[in-house]
Amino acid sequence: MLEVEIKAQSSATAEEGVRRLGKFLHCEAQADTYFQHPSRDFRKTDEALRIREAGGKYLLTYKGPKAAGDLKIRKEIESPVQKNAFDLLESLGFSKALLVKKTREHYSLEGFDVSIDDVEGLGRFIEIESKSVGDSKKITVLAEKLGLKKQSLTTKSYSELLEEARLS
Repeated sequence: MLEVEIKAQSSATAEEGVRRLGKFLHCEAQADTYFQHPSRDFRKTDEALRIREAGGKYLLTYKGPKAAGDLKIRKEIESPVQKNAFDLLESLGFSKALLVKKTREHYSLEGFDVSIDDVEGLGRFIEIESKSVGDSKKITVLAEKLGLKKQSLTTKSYSELLEEARLS
């Protein structure tokens, strides 16, 4: 499956637009634990492996390297797991690399998954996501419609943004 998304630093105007135009689905706290491979540097290969905990459920996600472009497009494989998946990965030599905590408001808007995220240590962001590369232009148009400024758009993940913030 593919992940096709764009994210940007949020603004009051953009959030108001999402809430006014979108259908609110739910809000949840998420804790994403990222893992480092024992013999491959995921930062160099532009990959990610994480376990997301939300609402007492766990989801293992692999993300492949990003394609070049204005949107983040990458292979994404997800599978529900149990809490003991942490022990399984560590037993195989994976190590915990980073924890990203956020509160996410989920919306449906114009056929897209849209979220307003409050990320610990980074602030507020809006993400627009699809599973189809064919939606790329529509995602960009929706971002403009919500008033997301082009200079605030990024293809970087929260883990990358937190790492940059930590180093600066």
